[in-house]
Amino acid sequence: MAVNLSFNDVFKYIGDTGFYQLLLYFVVCLPSFFDGLQNMSANFFSAPMDHWCKISRLENFSFETQKKVAIPYVEDESTEHQSCQMYDLYYDNLTDDQILNWDRNITRNTSLIDCTEWIFDQSEFISTINSKYNLVCDRSWMAELTSTVYMGGVLVGSVISGLISDRFGRKLPMLMFMIGYFLFALLQAFAPNYTLFVVFRFFASVSSMSTYLCTFVIVMEILGPSHYVLLAVTFQIFFSVGFMLIPGIAYSIRDHEILQIAITLPLASLVPCIWLVPESPRWLISQGKYKKAEKILHNISDVNRVDFPEEVTWINKSEDGHEEKQERGKWADICNSRTLCTELALIYINWFTVSLVYYGVSYNAGAFGDVFLNTFLSGLIEIPSNLFAYLVLERCGRRWPNGGILLATAVIELSLVPILLVRPDMSELLTALSTLGKGAITFAFSSIYLYTSELFPTPIRHLAVGSSSVFARIGSMAAPYLGDSLEEIWLPMPSVIFAVISAITGSLVLLLPETKGHKIPDTIEEAEKIGRSRRKRKLIIDSEILCEVAAVKREREDDCLNKEFGENMINERVSSTSEIRLEDVDEDGLITRL
Repeated sequence: MAVNLSFNDVFKYIGDTGFYQLLLYFVVCLPSFFDGLQNMSANFFSAPMDHWCKISRLENFSFETQKKVAIPYVEDESTEHQSCQMYDLYYDNLTDDQILNWDRNITRNTSLIDCTEWIFDQSEFISTINSKYNLVCDRSWMAELTSTVYMGGVLVGSVISGLISDRFGRKLPMLMFMIGYFLFALLQAFAPNYTLFVVFRFFASVSSMSTYLCTFVIVMEILGPSHYVLLAVTFQIFFSVGFMLIPGIAYSIRDHEILQIAITLPLASLVPCIWLVPESPRWLISQGKYKKAEKILHNISDVNRVDFPEEVTWINKSEDGHEEKQERGKWADICNSRTLCTELALIYINWFTVSLVYYGVSYNAGAFGDVFLNTFLSGLIEIPSNLFAYLVLERCGRRWPNGGILLATAVIELSLVPILLVRPDMSELLTALSTLGKGAITFAFSSIYLYTSELFPTPIRHLAVGSSSVFARIGSMAAPYLGDSLEEIWLPMPSVIFAVISAITGSLVLLLPETKGHKIPDTIEEAEKIGRSRRKRKLIIDSEILCEVAAVKREREDDCLNKEFGENMINERVSSTSEIRLEDVDEDGLITRL
């Protein structure tokens, strides 16, 4: 006898998190690990290198001699040499003795000219893209542009991956994007010029983000709903592990080309693993491919050693055997609701801020000390932050944890300012506070996906999350410019910007409604009701007044005095003379405004 099922009923038979799903979960999480490696490798392949003008006549002399003869100081009393200018002298006429016994007074009134070639100090890094493509002086902005372009690719990948995977399924796009990810990431190491390097990095990030989203979707569609929050959080931990390991790899490999090859070649091993991943049964059912879906579900149940019905009737089939599809949400649905418009605007600000501060702090890891140690700590702190976020979100809701942690981030970033002004040499304290701030903003990042999904109804949820992601990518694209460039103007400026924007956003988040305890909305009306709940106040007032108002609304005057109002009873006592209007009471007799 056939069993009537919707896809959500499937987990009663195959299990929420059986051996099959856990094995699949591990395989599809591996690309997230490599994302952490590739994304944060920018801290090392574009790391600044000390440099000065290259002069052919002086190449056989020590660096100190070269600087003494040809390179002016930044200021008259300074011991720091300029990086972009040299004395305008004809050095080929100088003898070796003159060079070795050089008197700097000779160049006191000598004019300066700009460098055309540079020598790079290789004491910390053998090579970076700065030394390979001469991204210094008036071209230094190009080094920061590489991270902006990378985040631009992430933005494009966020948009196109959903369109492609909805049309062609999860498995095939995931496989194609993985192959593209491997090829473009590898080509970066062999790019002969800066333009090609940026192009390869852009397409690598498009493929990377697309792979990430496809794997995330297939995990959520095959794993049971009871563990969504935990699995979403642990999925991020794979990224954090990659983030944490890249400093150790970069410490061992100081050449950026070899480093890029080393962190890319293992990606090739994922291609056959991804090939073994099944298509999403949920997507197959949504496309009316029931037999293929049932075959996969039988395979899952066999591995999990449970029984799946031999004959199934899918209850989302219409009479003609096709899938009954829900109408997709439109922008008009949001624009017609003042509540949802306000919430979406606040969510956009939240996503922008969280992404800006997260990547700003991550890319600025080397500002307060050793870039290897600080990047490691910045990745390490994410693991306990993600786990702590899960515990807090489960127990304390979404609104106060999200807003509160942003306010905490502001306090931490602001505490850096006096130290940077008075004792910028206290690298240990600066590193500790910066790492703590990174942990706080990681918490915010973990909460924002869940919060956004719970605020908006099913028809427009994908639209809301997708458009919010655009604002996140805009923030991440701006993040690289809040590092070295602003520190040259005023050392604490990045920290001040992070603090101010976090404080403003944290305060605005508190205007959003709490979603914990509410059913995830399926309709616009349900979402609006959650939005209005923020403004509701529960009051204990004279029972006769409450009954009079509620009875008119419910048209049940006869039994009003015997009504048990339960959770709608009030927490504050007010005078029985309080003015209450009918329009201030909702259908449940709950007073929404005084």
